[in-house]
Amino acid sequence: VLFRSEILRWDREWLGPMLRLSLPMASESIITRLGFILFMRIVSALGEASLAAHQIAVNVESLSFMPGLGLSVAATTLVGQSLGANEPELAEESIRASLRLSLLMMGGLGVVFALFGSHIAALFGSTPEVLSLAGSAVRIGALEQLPIAVWMVTAGGLRGAGDTRAPMYGTLAGTLLFRVPAVYLFAILFGWGLNGVWLGTAVDWTARAALVYALFRRGGWKRIRL
Repeated sequence: VLFRSEILRWDREWLGPMLRLSLPMASESIITRLGFILFMRIVSALGEASLAAHQIAVNVESLSFMPGLGLSVAATTLVGQSLGANEPELAEESIRASLRLSLLMMGGLGVVFALFGSHIAALFGSTPEVLSLAGSAVRIGALEQLPIAVWMVTAGGLRGAGDTRAPMYGTLAGTLLFRVPAVYLFAILFGWGLNGVWLGTAVDWTARAALVYALFRRGGWKRIRL
């Protein structure tokens, strides 16, 4: 039984580790929200048809996130357990095994998007212009599937090791250095419209995946002490 005095008790011993883990994750969420505002400002500037098509494509692509999210949670749990048992090599293999499964499943869905993107988008029903734009966006979204798989699982594994800074750095670099500039360049300056938005997003995910995987390969996360 928990008493109110125990719940409200200030425990300085745990405060430091909690802040070290939570502040980077909070910062990552803030960066993501700010980047989303800038990103959607660009998409909105393309007009109502592009905005509607973008939302349809996002809804379609969200189906592919489920395997990555599930395996990300699995990697977080397995890495935490393995490092807690002082088995860093097992922790690394847990990430690699989860990553292989995620690449297989999300890669398969990427092939489906590339081949049948227009047909899937048509299930949502809309004007021919919107469905044409959405179908093209879904097909381009196939390029994102493997990088997203790498990002989700690897970032999840690093968080399980207590390394919440690496995913924050990936989000910061991907959002501010790649997504917003690339989307603006492709969609507005080059005039590629919604296709440019999704190509820019693919650049973002690829950059995030490359950065977080490089940090994973360095192995510093194995030596973190909470």
